[in-house]
Amino acid sequence: MDLSQKIAEYGAQAVSYYAKMARLKYDNEVREEFVSARIAMALFERDGLAAHVERDYLRIVRELGNEVSSKDISSMGSKRADIAIYNPDGAPLAVIEVKICDEGDRNGAAVLSDYEKIQTLRERVTIDTYLAILLTDINDTKRCAIRRGNLEESLHSPFTGDSGLIRSQDAAWEWQFLAGKF
Repeated sequence: MDLSQKIAEYGAQAVSYYAKMARLKYDNEVREEFVSARIAMALFERDGLAAHVERDYLRIVRELGNEVSSKDISSMGSKRADIAIYNPDGAPLAVIEVKICDEGDRNGAAVLSDYEKIQTLRERVTIDTYLAILLTDINDTKRCAIRRGNLEESLHSPFTGDSGLIRSQDAAWEWQFLAGKF
């Protein structure tokens, strides 16, 4: 199952909601934790999927019927999925890592770090993994389209979920919410 488009839509709605609720001057000041929680809530309310926010990777390994080794503790001991989605039978189905890729993450290093994080989990268990990002323009030369292309090239795969371009609160720049199964 590819949830990318739903994740992108729910993520964009979460960013817009928080920007209005908190009366932000800049949309990218949204908190990742809030976006994660709103995506998890929407997946439950609209799609009937059980979801956890900030779920320990080691717990996911155990829930998939595996013993946790000392190597697992070393590689995943402090790692948590921003969102973990569960099957009706209670088994983990997918994890989603959420990032804000704005001026503070000009080259997408935080996104690539989360990609490596989910690869660590996938090396140990079979589970669907998603990246979900708020991607912003940086300036007139680093528009979303260019930044998206650079990220997709680095990830060797495209984002298949896309909110479309959204004008910022101050109408000075654009952003979009992207998601993909990686």
